[in-house]
Amino acid sequence: MLEPVWGQTIGGCTTFRLHAGQWDVLNHPARFKLACAGTGGGKTVLGPLWAMREIKAARDRLNGKPQTGFVVAPTYPVLARATAPTFVDLLRGTDLEGRHVPSDNLYYLPHNLGSVWLLGADRPGGLEGGQIDWAWIDEAAQCKREVWFAIRRRTGLKQSPILLTTTPYGMNWVYHIFYKRFLSGDPDFYVRQWPSIENPSYSRAEYDSAKAAMSPQRAAMMYDGEFMRMAGLVYPDLADCVLPEHIDPAQYGEAQKVGGIDWGWQNQFCALGAVLFVNEDGEDVLYVHYERYKRETGLAEHAEALPENHVWWCDPSLPSNANEVRRAGHTVRKADNSIMLGVDAVSARIYTRRLVISPHCRALLAEAELYRYPEKDDELVGEKPIDENNHALDALRYLVMGVDKRKIAAQRETAHAATA
Repeated sequence: MLEPVWGQTIGGCTTFRLHAGQWDVLNHPARFKLACAGTGGGKTVLGPLWAMREIKAARDRLNGKPQTGFVVAPTYPVLARATAPTFVDLLRGTDLEGRHVPSDNLYYLPHNLGSVWLLGADRPGGLEGGQIDWAWIDEAAQCKREVWFAIRRRTGLKQSPILLTTTPYGMNWVYHIFYKRFLSGDPDFYVRQWPSIENPSYSRAEYDSAKAAMSPQRAAMMYDGEFMRMAGLVYPDLADCVLPEHIDPAQYGEAQKVGGIDWGWQNQFCALGAVLFVNEDGEDVLYVHYERYKRETGLAEHAEALPENHVWWCDPSLPSNANEVRRAGHTVRKADNSIMLGVDAVSARIYTRRLVISPHCRALLAEAELYRYPEKDDELVGEKPIDENNHALDALRYLVMGVDKRKIAAQRETAHAATA
């Protein structure tokens, strides 16, 4: 449902049309507001519109004295790629269009209204000092909880408003510190949640397809904007990918030969070999058929045992190890080590039946029965799995991230274009 929304800017009028979730957040009187939505649901675009309203309100409160606003993203890359461009683009063409100076991390407002700091929250301590008139924290659930406390302190004297926009990431501080206050009835806190498809521009087919390619818990968070406790096994359905018996990969002829490597000495070293082939339905299928899983063994011995003519995607943290295996005649490439993006990529292959595994890969299957999310009731729990029982599964994640890198890059571009 589309509703007409506020579009008044200083000295002029601009009309925006927002869906019901955006409208509710924009117009609710609470001091602290959270827009918690599925990806592509239009939460980030809400931030600049809310900021424009707060800039006008601050101008009236301060009787024309310069104001200071904050736009905060979890990291500088997120700020530069998504949050800051969205803020600058939405103000362009309005009477609040000012001057962005990225080298100063500042946006200078027109009419001597003041300035807006555009900041990454990589170091929460850098947000301290002085009082501000309003703050917008984008992708708040990716920020450390110290970011919330720092911004809260900087708005305390003036009792300034704060907007959080985010997709939920497990039951972390946004849930425990913010959402629970809203549930308790605190009038200062307001939360509005909505799915991706509440944005009329978001494709229903894309929504259904994306949710079908991940676990129900991840789908509820990423596409429905719901807080979910990521407990239990990370890959509960990996066993469904196991073939009844081992198949000789030679039967796939000229299929692409690929692999994943997780380095280890005291911990297990693991290499997984696979072939990437196209099935009768025209889909690319990854068949993992080789496993090497050993500890306290030299790299030279590992390199000698690896199958030839493979492209090996490896843990990027030890480039010297990669160079040693490369000198032994193998093709080795640095893998993308984004944990949750990798979990989603592996899950997508599991749930779309584009991953098959030989029963010979016993360590991989054994780890899948142990690798799990944290299970705690009272502490701030995020979405990342516990870092244990995962050497073979990390090798699988590196492998999938390597073979699917173009598809993952395209998905990232789509997500950025949708302004989160």
